[in-house]
Amino acid sequence: MTCTYQNMDVDVDVDINVDVAIAATGDTSRLPIRKILILDDDSFFRELVKRLLTSRGYETLEARSPAEADALLSCKPDLAIIDYRLPGADGTVYIESLRQRGCNFPIVFCSGSTYSQQTLATVRNLLGVDLILRKPINSNEFLEHIQTLLPVPEILCISKIDITEEQPVDSTEDATRATESAANFEVPESIEYVNENYSETPPVQDDEAATTLAMLAALSIEYIAELPSMIAIIHADFSQGMRDQQQEHFQSASDMAHRIRGTAGSFGLEDVSRIAGLLEDTIDREVLDSSTGSEKKNSDDSYTQNAILELIESLENAVAAVAARTAPSSNFTPDEASESSDIESYEDFTAPTDAHKILIVTSSDQLLQEISGSLSETSNLDVQFAQSAVDVFPMLNTFNPDVILIDAELPNINGNDLSRMIRCNSLWARLKIVVILPDAAFVSRDQAYRAGADDYIVKPIIEKELMVRIQNH
Repeated sequence: MTCTYQNMDVDVDVDINVDVAIAATGDTSRLPIRKILILDDDSFFRELVKRLLTSRGYETLEARSPAEADALLSCKPDLAIIDYRLPGADGTVYIESLRQRGCNFPIVFCSGSTYSQQTLATVRNLLGVDLILRKPINSNEFLEHIQTLLPVPEILCISKIDITEEQPVDSTEDATRATESAANFEVPESIEYVNENYSETPPVQDDEAATTLAMLAALSIEYIAELPSMIAIIHADFSQGMRDQQQEHFQSASDMAHRIRGTAGSFGLEDVSRIAGLLEDTIDREVLDSSTGSEKKNSDDSYTQNAILELIESLENAVAAVAARTAPSSNFTPDEASESSDIESYEDFTAPTDAHKILIVTSSDQLLQEISGSLSETSNLDVQFAQSAVDVFPMLNTFNPDVILIDAELPNINGNDLSRMIRCNSLWARLKIVVILPDAAFVSRDQAYRAGADDYIVKPIIEKELMVRIQNH
């Protein structure tokens, strides 16, 4: 196409791309738009991804299942974001079917599941997946990845040649600038469609971060309000599974924990995400894993049942803590809600002035006696005890310990898992964790530190060593 720029006595003929001409003339009604298919069975995660993408100028197509995704292929998506764990299907199987049907658009493989090396090799090498992302996602990094795979044409950013009588410019320089602008602009060949309702005003770059944060905050409040009902479904499914020993009930509980694991973390609810992950992994490992050849696995074992029920309760407590901080009851004013809440903000977390508070977590009477005897001679310590991980979280809020001693060999939820759960909550970020290990082997120490421990002490307890550890913290 040849465009003629006229001003005074200057005529410049330039061969440029048709989309550049559209932008130059101000007619934005036929600018191309990039379409992204989102295939995920979690409605909140789809909404999160949708809002992130639309804030950057993409159009989204949403599907809950492969069948719904197939119906949207007629809209000719430019890219697809596909979850691994779909209802009644496997994301890799669906990707394979897309490739067999000649769908060559970029695909992002995204899930909170743990991928085996075989799965990774399959999606990368055989299915041609362009990007593999793990849930929870980081919003900014996610958008950067998508924009790298599928840039939004910056046609609107091309400046029109503005020659005015008041400010004449050299015609040769102007013609060169116009020629270079047109020659350097390329519209990707994959763009075959146009958007009839394209907005004439592009988003302001400086406001993108603030807009994204505001959007995430609003949506996260909706999500937090729905979490209790999701946890109730987990509890109901697991309880029904314990009664009838039907694997589909345990699988349903695991699926819901899996959803929370990926989506809660994407909203920044790290403690909720990690506890849900522990719950999912425990159900999968102890109840659903058929590698042992046992049909029932451990689903009818009281030890396993109690461990899972404790994790469900911990998940409920974590959600309640988040809800208390972010969504106080409408019956209270903000000040009243703050005063009535059982969850203190971190700024209000104050150390005692007259005694140092120590919380000891162990179910062993012998260990409890050893520690009690060691600490009994010290007058400036306020010591309390908990026998299980479930007892710990209410005490963290009411007792506000300075140091917590955790027996690594706790039943149900072990010491390392409890350390991880504590580290998930920013309220207890500065709480010092000392893990009591059965031995001083490197593996034991490494696992404790990786779980978030600040220090360790080895059984049997030596009084002087225990006091040194506590005083150090």
